[in-house]
Amino acid sequence: MLTKNEIYEVKIENYGCNGEGIGRIDGFPVFIEGALRGEQVKFLAVKVLKSFAYGKLLEVLTPSPKRVAVSCPVFKRCGGCQLLHMDYHEQLALKKEIVEDCMRKFSGLSDFSVAEVSGVKEEAFHYRNKAQYPVKDGKCGFYAERSHDLIPVRSCLMQNEKDEELIKIMEEYPYQNEIKHLYTRYGENEQMAVVVTKVKKLKDEKFLIEKFKQAGVDTLVQNINLKDTNVILGQENRILYGKGTIEGKIGNLKFEVSPHSFFQINSKQTARLYQKGKDLLELKGTEHLMDLYCGIGSIGLFMADKVKKVLGVECVPQAIENAKENAKKNGIKNAEFVVGLSEDVFKEKMEQGTLPDVVVVDPPRKGCDQKLLDTLLKYSPEKILYISCNPSTLARDLSVLSKSYNVGTIYPYDLFPNTKHIECIVRLCRNDDSSI
Repeated sequence: MLTKNEIYEVKIENYGCNGEGIGRIDGFPVFIEGALRGEQVKFLAVKVLKSFAYGKLLEVLTPSPKRVAVSCPVFKRCGGCQLLHMDYHEQLALKKEIVEDCMRKFSGLSDFSVAEVSGVKEEAFHYRNKAQYPVKDGKCGFYAERSHDLIPVRSCLMQNEKDEELIKIMEEYPYQNEIKHLYTRYGENEQMAVVVTKVKKLKDEKFLIEKFKQAGVDTLVQNINLKDTNVILGQENRILYGKGTIEGKIGNLKFEVSPHSFFQINSKQTARLYQKGKDLLELKGTEHLMDLYCGIGSIGLFMADKVKKVLGVECVPQAIENAKENAKKNGIKNAEFVVGLSEDVFKEKMEQGTLPDVVVVDPPRKGCDQKLLDTLLKYSPEKILYISCNPSTLARDLSVLSKSYNVGTIYPYDLFPNTKHIECIVRLCRNDDSSI
């Protein structure tokens, strides 16, 4: 047994689900953030529990060849890029292992297949089209992981390089106590900045308008959030200049993106993910497709040219309005979007005799609602395409759906290089169909 606050040495044998190294001392597992497989390290035991411990990395005695130099000055303090010290090929190998481990633990399936992770090429840095920077004590930055301690930053290897100039503007604004967050979004050729305020009227909005225009920002929005919560955006927006939206792009489709719109962080990799889904479904042009948790309609609209009809369902009214506008923007006439809970609308449509051939689900991290899973099993559409940002809840939901469906190969896509996060896509075919 280890003793808290004592220093030990250990060899790292494997990785945990968050990319931390795992070593064993007399069979007792220790999780050490920042340690790589194969390394001999010195660590401080910071937390010792009944069946495992956490260690703080003090020194790498024998470095792994997979360790790379980190140029970010706040890497260890920020916590946003958990794998920045790891060779990219090792990151992909780790992410595949994470998906496989979740499937073993939570799916109940003895026979499953996970493909190699589809990684990026030249886009491992500066790939994010959205950033949220808290503003506090005259500084912009990110909160340290699991805290509200602000880590000041001027630039970030994951964010758009133009953000550095916008952060500087916020630090120069004379009434910083009015500002809660700087929120930036990037489209295909446009840039939006949103200042989230704790006041309704800015004392010097002319300063901000002039500075953001000089920086080349296409539209500036004041978002008013008077509530003291962890929710970043309030409900009220004031457009200080520009149109208040920008145009994003996924593949050949164009999307109107507002401050509140959900839009995938990594547009290029998202297009590849969606194309994989379209290929997996082997659409013939006669299908009725239901897109559940549809957001602003991006997945359903991407599939619309290969099906007869798309019905998108989302519980956020503003997102449905965006989806309808996006259909018009792209000249897509075979897509309909309705407001409601996915599980309720799906059941309602089934009871009306509107059984889709294909259902696409892209739920939040918590996975599908149990009521929706039960309804899917009851009415059993021919095919389900499941897109997931959380392999644990994906595996849990597949364990339920596998009662009536053959689970195909799981294809992981790296939408978030240098972090622990991974996106997955899998096709399920009803058991009476041919195997996948």
